[in-house]
Order: sequence, then C-alpha cells, then structure tokens
Amino acid sequence: MEALARTLVGTDREPLCFLNIGGVSNLTFISGDHLLAFDIGPGNALLDDWIRVHGAGDYDAGGVISAKGRADEERLIEALKHPFLLETGPKSLDRYSFSADFVEGMSLEDGAATLLTFTAEAIAKAETLLPQKPGLWLVCGGGRHNPVLMQALRVRLAGDVVSADDYGIDGDALEAQAMAFLGARLKEMSFTRYLITTASTVCLVAGTALSASAATLIVGNKYAGTVSFIDLESGQEVKRPVTGGSPHELVLSPDGEQVVVVSYLEDGYIGRELNVFDVATAAHLKTIDISPHMAPHGIAWLGDTDSVIVTTEETRDVITVDVVKGTVTGQAGPGLIGTHLLALSPDSSTAYVTSRGSDKVSVVDAKTMKITHTANTDVGPEAVDVSPDGKQLWVGNNQSETIIVFDPQTMERQEVIEAGFLPIRVRFHPEGQAVAVADLRGDRVVVYESGNREVKAEIDLAPHGAYGPASLLFSPDGNSLFVGAQDGARVAEIDTSSWSVIRVIETDEGADGLAYSDMKVSV
Repeated sequence: MEALARTLVGTDREPLCFLNIGGVSNLTFISGDHLLAFDIGPGNALLDDWIRVHGAGDYDAGGVISAKGRADEERLIEALKHPFLLETGPKSLDRYSFSADFVEGMSLEDGAATLLTFTAEAIAKAETLLPQKPGLWLVCGGGRHNPVLMQALRVRLAGDVVSADDYGIDGDALEAQAMAFLGARLKEMSFTRYLITTASTVCLVAGTALSASAATLIVGNKYAGTVSFIDLESGQEVKRPVTGGSPHELVLSPDGEQVVVVSYLEDGYIGRELNVFDVATAAHLKTIDISPHMAPHGIAWLGDTDSVIVTTEETRDVITVDVVKGTVTGQAGPGLIGTHLLALSPDSSTAYVTSRGSDKVSVVDAKTMKITHTANTDVGPEAVDVSPDGKQLWVGNNQSETIIVFDPQTMERQEVIEAGFLPIRVRFHPEGQAVAVADLRGDRVVVYESGNREVKAEIDLAPHGAYGPASLLFSPDGNSLFVGAQDGARVAEIDTSSWSVIRVIETDEGADGLAYSDMKVSV
C-alpha cells in the first residue's frame, strides 16, 4: 500500500490516508516512516440494511434517499458515544459491531440521513486519533460512489477528500492492485524464486508436476474469488479455478469427490449462489442459484445425503440445498439477524447456528428445518463447533472475547471461558481432547483442553507470515491442523504432536474456508 501510494501519488502529499468505506470503514495512515491502520466504525452496512429493510433497494444509490432526509442530532450524539470510536488504533471490528437500532421509528429518509451522517462523523472522529491530520484522503470502496457521503466527509475532514481512482488507483480492488504492484517490483529484483521463513526456505517455482497427489487441501480465497487445490505431498498449489465472489466457506461431499463453495458478501456484491467443483479435476461442475436467499456463508454436508445446510445472512435464515438437483429444499427462519456460521451434531440431525446480530445461538432440526431452541450468548457470537461425542458446544463471542461452553442437549451454559482475545474460530480435534481457537488479531492459535478448559498450547503464526488466522481444519487423522491466514495468501500447517508450525503453503489472497480430501487431483 505504502509503495503503491508513493509511486502513484508522490511523497509530497504526505501525510495522507487511504479511507476504505465498505461494510465497515477503515483507514491506512502514511507519513514518512510512520504507518498506522485500523478499523474506524460503520461504513455502508447500516445504511444498506436500512434501505433494504424498507424495501427501497439494496443500497442508497447516489445518496438520493439520504439527501431527502434530515439527520437527528440527538440520536447521533448518543450513537457517537460508542466506546469503539474512542479507542486508539490499531483496532478491528466486524459488520455487526454497530447497530442501526438507534434510528428505529424514523422515516426512511430521515433514518438514512442519520445513518449516513453517523458514518461521516465516525470517520471525522478517527481523524482526531491520528498523529497528524492528513492533507489528502484517498477514498476506496463503495462509499466513494455516494456523493452525499463524500460531501459530508469534505465538510468534516481537514484535507482534500477525493476518490482513489483520481490517482490511478482502482478503488474497488486496492489490495489486489497493491499486491500486483509489489509482485512486479519483486520480479524486477529477482526475488520471486524464494520465500524465506524462520523454519525453512520454500521454493515458489513449481518443479516437475506429478500425475496425481495422494491428498488434497482445498482453500477458498475470499479476496481473490478463487479456489486453491493444494497437493499436500508437495505442498504446491496445482489448480486455481475462479468461483463466485467472496468464497468464505466450503464443504466436501461425504465421498470426497465434490466440494461446494459459498458466494458470500463483499462491498457492492451480495451472493445468491453456491458453486460445485469436482475434486479430481478441479473443474467447475455447476452453479446453484439459491435466490431469493442471499449471502450464503456457513455450510455443512448433511450426513450421507445429497444435501447441504447453509446460513444465508442477508435474508436472515438457514436453508437446505439438494446439490444433485440444484434446488433449495428447506428453510428455517427468517428473523435470525446475522446468521453466519453453523455446526452439526455428530449424527447431522441438528444444526447449531450463531447469529452475530442477535447475540444468540439457535438449534435447528435439520430434517424439519424448525428452530427448536434459542439460547442467549455473549456479544458477537460467530465461531461454533460441537465435540465429537456430542456433549459440548463451544461458541466464540467476538466482541465479548469469551467462549461459552453449552450442553448441546439442554443448551444450558456449562462454563464461560474468558479468552481475552477475539476467538474467530473454534475447532475440536477429531479425538475430542483438544480444542483449537483462532486468535484473529493476535495472529496465533490457542489450544485448550476440552475437559478442564485450560490452555495447553499457543502457536505464534506471525513469524511465519500467516497473519489474520480466520479458519481452522484438522486432518482426518488429527495429525495436522491447517490454519487459513486471511491477511495473507497462505495456509499454515501445524503438527499436533508438538503444536508447532511445520510448513506454510502458498494460496491466493484471503485464504479462508478449508476442506481436506483423500481424492487425487490430476495435474
């Protein structure tokens, strides 16, 4: 980012800030050797949700609706007291850290104006947390297309507020453009042949291809919109097909022959499809239209059936899909705000669904698709997994930084673990004695004993360049734990006998959802 900015913009405009306004807003401050980046607060998400709930479209196109309304100053004053807005960076949040509840009861136009102003005021408040006031704000993301929001920022910020596109920067693909720029720079320096890590020197140039691999790791690359098929014997990516936008999660069929990939949600895009790939060839087999259900995310295969169960976040429900027929066959909800992840009971009869916007975990009968129970969690539930014996349900709460252990049968709390970090994913070891928890902000994995819930290991991923661990998967034999690093194009493999990183595997940008197959992939 820094190198790209200095090449296209020049150092004479520093201090400057990249301001990304997507679902949430975040900034990158550049001034000499001083770099600072953090999430700010609300971006487009609250306004988009408000417009959508009122049946006025998917977003406020051109700011037309907001421009007709009047912001409520009293409500804004209270909303701007949110503690996150006062914290110094670096800091991070997710889409459901803020709520539009404070504009309930307002007209469509006034509510929209108030939410737009909330975003602008939050960004202005973030400016006061910077070491210097930027002389230039380069705005990226969907928010730059809203002229009313851009004008609100120009009124509130000290420097020039312009679209990043004005400087030859693609405001819809800044990260990709920055990575491509760095790649070109590295190629010129002849450094692309090797990646130096603390453990070993890993050759990045593919050697002689094998006819097939014995086991395959499949990775959804959510920022790149691709799927990586990794030969685990060599640790090399052998195929990388394109899939639907924002492939956060994926699931393997019971026979290991197919993988189903979700198409979730990103700035300016709401997925309405699942994509099916053949593992043996990495060929795209079909696209399943799940409309009117939107933003599929959490996904699991229902035992030995032909069906998957999927959370669809934007329509606030959970659906079942027959993969062979390509049709939606069942629905639970709506009303579950932020249905994000799910986990199945060992017999696949029950799904446990976390709702980030409702602070609840719901129990869904996977056969009847009826919600049979709903339990309160702490704030921001997301991660969820069931023990192999079906006796423990672990739920990670992002904002509370806690892990709640439930009895899956009664949904009564057994224990609350004060993790003290954002537990973005939890995953039971196949034998059940250990539970791996991904620390998103701390770039590490914390391993707990499932019995006494004490920490048994902590694995630091930062020395291996695996930043932002956001997905976990144990190999079927339990000997390896794979960790997807969303802030890098890589997956770390951890030896569970020593709980140490043994290799880092290169993927595409935003490595996230993981699946393991014993199928051979033709090369």
